[in-house]
Amino acid sequence: MKLAALRSLTVLLFIFAGVAVCELRGKDIQFTGTVQNSSGVSLGGTLMHFLQQSTRTRTTVMTNAEGHFTASLPPGVFMATAEARGYVAGRRQISVAGEEGQTVDFILSPQEDPLALEAQVNGSELFSAIPAHERREFAHRCAGCHSLEVAGGKRLSRQQWDDIVQKMSGQHPVMKGILGPFLSWKRATWDETMEKLVTFFGKKSGHLDYPTYPINNDLEHLSKVVITEFELSRPEIYTHDVAAELSGDRIWYGDQAANRIDAVGKFGWYDPVTGKSKEYEVPPCQGFTRAFTDARTGKIWVGCDYAVASWDPKTDRTEIFPMDLGEQAMHGLAFDSKGNVWLPLVSKSGHAGDDEFDYIARFDPRTSEVTKYKIPTPLAGPYEIRVDSKDNVWFTEIIADKIGKFDPKTEQFSEYPTPTPDSAPRRFAIDSQDNVWFVEFLVGKLAMLDTKKGEIYEYDIPTPFSFPYACSVDRNDIVWFSEITGNRIGRFDPKTKTFREYPIPSRLSGIKKLDFTYADDKEIVWGGYRVGAKIVRFEIPKD
Repeated sequence: MKLAALRSLTVLLFIFAGVAVCELRGKDIQFTGTVQNSSGVSLGGTLMHFLQQSTRTRTTVMTNAEGHFTASLPPGVFMATAEARGYVAGRRQISVAGEEGQTVDFILSPQEDPLALEAQVNGSELFSAIPAHERREFAHRCAGCHSLEVAGGKRLSRQQWDDIVQKMSGQHPVMKGILGPFLSWKRATWDETMEKLVTFFGKKSGHLDYPTYPINNDLEHLSKVVITEFELSRPEIYTHDVAAELSGDRIWYGDQAANRIDAVGKFGWYDPVTGKSKEYEVPPCQGFTRAFTDARTGKIWVGCDYAVASWDPKTDRTEIFPMDLGEQAMHGLAFDSKGNVWLPLVSKSGHAGDDEFDYIARFDPRTSEVTKYKIPTPLAGPYEIRVDSKDNVWFTEIIADKIGKFDPKTEQFSEYPTPTPDSAPRRFAIDSQDNVWFVEFLVGKLAMLDTKKGEIYEYDIPTPFSFPYACSVDRNDIVWFSEITGNRIGRFDPKTKTFREYPIPSRLSGIKKLDFTYADDKEIVWGGYRVGAKIVRFEIPKD
């Protein structure tokens, strides 16, 4: 059977399966209600969570300006939670049954405990509470992997912070101080980090004065958004990237394995309709950090420092391709039209001499040959890699603050410095016109390199100190990005130059790369939680 026909059949089967499941579980029932405080004031922007006890699937909607919410729920028993900033969360168990709509109202009491209030603050707001001259340490040492909100509401001793920092810094070789020689903050030590943690989050620390950064969106639109979190099979899964199949019936993820060097690399899929899932192992790897769909073949590709692997939809098998990268470490992968896999390679040592240069590499799965190309800028820090429609290879240089291009035909490099220094361009995507869209992690900007003009345009993300990690471009050339510290996802329309933001229902989610499935009446965005072992779906109505 030809691939196109197979895809069509898969889509039809998915549609019929979806109808069958809906019929089996019964029709969804509309749940409505209001949220007010004890003085009778409506609480707009309240997050209303509905956790289904049997499936551990949680649906979240928001109240509008009048404090009203609407949710469609399948029959079952749910724990309903109303969560509003500045208030004690309201909870009650509800039973959804019958055919008529049901109503549940909440009255929330003010939260009086200062540390409990601080625990509700997102990382961007907490970061702003740190004096400007002290922020750099937290930005470079902490925000690179997770949000500062992890410290919110905590007051720990130096020994307790020391235990946490040492555990985190020792989980993976790259965090054992090896990055120090690369960066302008190389004199900063973990001791300095712990001193600052004790200063602001120690046993004797006072209460922080933090601002409030509202979501850049209107409540009427947000009240129509439905966010669903699906719990994965193992609680220790650290979902890094997700990749949606073309049919939309399975969402793939790469398991970061909490950066444990003793863990076997795994990746897997989750079916949000049936709740079924399956995982695959790649023994040469100690945890995976990437999962990409090859749109031409439907294959899933994953990779690590020691191997790349692909899952074939025809055989449901994984083929492993061992690699010898020598003194370099792989960070990401992409594939070209000829079937080659491209990798950004970072030097593991950073010592003087040839090791101070980084590379990109072409891996040919048919021959297992690795060909390396030295990046012109020393210690560039190649972070993400993509291939455009003409097979040009693009990559970000997170340390050198540049966007790099490699032409495989001429074997020539081009580099484009970012307009803002110390921007740390991180992960990126390429639109239908071969423009390169990327996030500038340290300065909170979204940027676009016009590859025809060779010019870079920058746009300020509405939430300050959001530390955007990655961006993706959907089929309509809308740009989506994740805010690690802001704990939000963002949407940018290049035609109108306007931003919108959407809340992530769980704290410390650590969403990284986003992917998409499509419907006529809504935008559907998928992500994975680095903390919490969940896949999340945003269903956003179109204007």
